[in-house]
Amino acid sequence: MARALDRSPGTISEKVKRNGLCGGEYKAVSAQWSAENRKKEKHSKRQPLKNRKIHEYTSDKLRCDWSPEQISGRLRDEHPTDKTWHIHFETIYRFIYAKENKADRLWEFLPREQGKR
Repeated sequence: MARALDRSPGTISEKVKRNGLCGGEYKAVSAQWSAENRKKEKHSKRQPLKNRKIHEYTSDKLRCDWSPEQISGRLRDEHPTDKTWHIHFETIYRFIYAKENKADRLWEFLPREQGKR
């Protein structure tokens, strides 16, 4: 199978183990479904600004002319033991430029006020 697909045998083995059914059977449709579900779960975990308190805190600080780097650092200082409050500044930038947040025009509060990145 690896030769036919021009892939490494290790790659094929990995995919079959990860996406195969309980009896060792492999079906492409169910493998695709599993992969898409994992991707959705992973994506939903990467959205810390969906937390209302973090969202409000970040929006407030942006409106006070704080940079995403400053906000990220302050969150870590104020909540050193609660990892749910630890977000990377790049996450804040993604939040600012997300399509869903265009109406808020949060980029206007950044030092360079760039509408696009």
